[in-house]
Amino acid sequence: MDANLVASLQEEERLILDELRRSMSYRRLEEIRGVLSLYGQQPPVGAALDAMLARQEPPRPRRATPVLPVIALGTETRIADVA
Repeated sequence: MDANLVASLQEEERLILDELRRSMSYRRLEEIRGVLSLYGQQPPVGAALDAMLARQEPPRPRRATPVLPVIALGTETRIADVA
């Protein structure tokens, strides 16, 4: 290719990229990419907790302590002696 044509195409490419970078759509795209890159490198703190809780078995229901019946015998009356 002719050197002037290559230089002209490179200049045109640079101008198009500059115009694109100034556009609102491109800036939004870059911000979204930045946020997504944070999640790609390290999962959010809550994700590890959610995963840990998902693996955990649900708590077993506690059995109620059986109430033992009390049988009161009338013949066993306690008497306190007072001095």
